[in-house]
Amino acid sequence: MDWLSSLEITWETLMKAIGIIAVMIGGVEAILKLFGPFRRLKARLDAVEERIKKHDGLLQKDHESIMELRDTDKMLSRSALSLIDQAMAGNPPEELQKIREAHRAHYINR
Repeated sequence: MDWLSSLEITWETLMKAIGIIAVMIGGVEAILKLFGPFRRLKARLDAVEERIKKHDGLLQKDHESIMELRDTDKMLSRSALSLIDQAMAGNPPEELQKIREAHRAHYINR
């Protein structure tokens, strides 16, 4: 019967150890649940930051296109004014050739 009482102590000790492990696992799960929303929020924030970087690149390309269109518009306006001035003054065609070369340089030889 002596070995039976030692077996009970061992069984009781084993049950206490299993209980402690269960409590520790429960605590770890509670901590993970506590920090779970923060991980999901971090993932969403990273995704939003990537989208912002992508949109910044697209905005930069749009800005460059707008600046190029603005330069083209200025060139057309200058040319139109020069043609009007040439027509009004009756100057020689050399001035018109300069305008043509400026157009060629701006539009064709880019």
